[in-house]
Amino acid sequence: MEQTTLPYVVSSDTSKSAAKNEATKAVSDNEKILELFQAVGPTGLTDREIESALKLRQSTASARRRGLVLAGLVKDSGSYRITPSGNKASVWVLSGEAPRTAAPKQVKRPRLRPGATEVWNADLRTLFFCSIRYSAGRQTYMPGLIQDLVKSHKHVLSADDLRQLANEITTEYAWSNGKLGSDSDTKEWIAFKDWLLKEAACR
Repeated sequence: MEQTTLPYVVSSDTSKSAAKNEATKAVSDNEKILELFQAVGPTGLTDREIESALKLRQSTASARRRGLVLAGLVKDSGSYRITPSGNKASVWVLSGEAPRTAAPKQVKRPRLRPGATEVWNADLRTLFFCSIRYSAGRQTYMPGLIQDLVKSHKHVLSADDLRQLANEITTEYAWSNGKLGSDSDTKEWIAFKDWLLKEAACR
């Protein structure tokens, strides 16, 4: 991604250096955000989800996303999601992605066990997409672990999320010429894909 030059005081080397560093960071943030959008596909992201997933300040997340919109790389999907505070948040998608037709169903958040750490649903969705891409084809304990985690946290996934996860498996299967690890691993991935589609159809 092309790096821009931010304004600085011409007579100040410190100002010029700070502007250069900030421009470099902006490019890095933008690349991470675009990778995040690619990972979640048509599910899209709200500014709050970008902020949470990449540990950015709220103002930084919204500013970076706006820059990508102005660059024609990201667009408003026309839908929204409800934030934990009860407000509506616009859902943004890559310009090449089809917009969602409806906001995902809101699920009552379960009570946390003592000592448990709360993880944002958006974080889990992003992790699931990235983990499937990482673990597909690996002959380790990771595929089974990821599949079990998705099943046990299916309440945070919409029907579109489930179908998109199934599509990720189909894509990896095609790219690997029908082999996702050993024969038994491949059968487990295909069975998991079928479970995802069946679960999506029940929503």
